[in-house]
Amino acid sequence: FQNYYDGCKRKHESSLHKLKKDSTIKAEELRSEGKEARATAILLDVERQAAELEEKFRISTELLVEAYDRHMNELIPNPELLDCRINVHLVVKNVLIENLLVKHTDTTVDLKRMITQFFNSKGDPVTEFGEDLEIWVPGEEEQHEDMFATVGVEKERKLDASIPFGRLHLVQGCTIKVTGTIMLNSDMPKSCFSLEFDASKPTSVDYYSCAECKINWICQSCIEKCHTGHTTKAYILGHKPTWACCYCSKKGFCKIPNKRGN
Repeated sequence: FQNYYDGCKRKHESSLHKLKKDSTIKAEELRSEGKEARATAILLDVERQAAELEEKFRISTELLVEAYDRHMNELIPNPELLDCRINVHLVVKNVLIENLLVKHTDTTVDLKRMITQFFNSKGDPVTEFGEDLEIWVPGEEEQHEDMFATVGVEKERKLDASIPFGRLHLVQGCTIKVTGTIMLNSDMPKSCFSLEFDASKPTSVDYYSCAECKINWICQSCIEKCHTGHTTKAYILGHKPTWACCYCSKKGFCKIPNKRGN
């Protein structure tokens, strides 16, 4: 397009330059012969012809631009077929997952899979998506709002599980909100190692001591849940017990599920 336009412009400028040059030479010849009136008439006629050439070039340029626009519109793919990069704000967790690439055929099932992959990469797997989980996409006029701004419900659209993202006309880089329950492994109730011990599956366990309770061999879960605020320190790290060893439950201090049934 640019090359074609530049070529047309050069031809136009060349024609205009030749018209003015030839007319100026002719007018000078007439003036030298004392024919001032005819010389003036020629110069006035040149201005008229130059104006006509400029108008023709303007019209030609407009037609060229219109043709180019039509051509480009024919090449632009349907927005529903384009992949889109979005941000996902998990409201309950106050977590923002940035720059997720969703395909035009993806649905909420695929979004859950991406959220699961995100938490897996953080070492804290998703254990459950609650039945109250809802996904909200911004209204078209709200897609450039601040990602954590409170948006009126009437300006958001609740995403139907069966609707693919391609039909939502999302803006690249917009933020969608996920409300409702997302249970992570770290959210699950802790249990004492004495309850988790499996002789057929040897595992390494970190053990701690508690100064106030005056015991050693306290497992990780118990040191976090049963001895909060106490003076604690590492006792033996990476130990591989051969029995359901945890003195927190054995000595009756345990406050979480354990082998003794507390």
